[in-house]
Amino acid sequence: MALGGPFQPPVSGNVQEISRRAGEETIRKQIPVIYLTLDGRQRLEAVWLEKGKNAPCHLVRERIYQDGQLVREDVKQVCL
Repeated sequence: MALGGPFQPPVSGNVQEISRRAGEETIRKQIPVIYLTLDGRQRLEAVWLEKGKNAPCHLVRERIYQDGQLVREDVKQVCL
């Protein structure tokens, strides 16, 4: 899978690796992060929600779309 954010070169890797990168990026920048497949059929969105109870960890909402349809939504803890 290859995903690229706006104005960024494509990122390659499996869904778990790209999910990890998106979670870390949204925490660092504290703005929503969106990655699209090169063919535009899949989209991964990560949004920083809040700082978690553990000091270096944060809550991130992740949504994955396929052909415009939501196929997965998770709220997960991401630790830097």
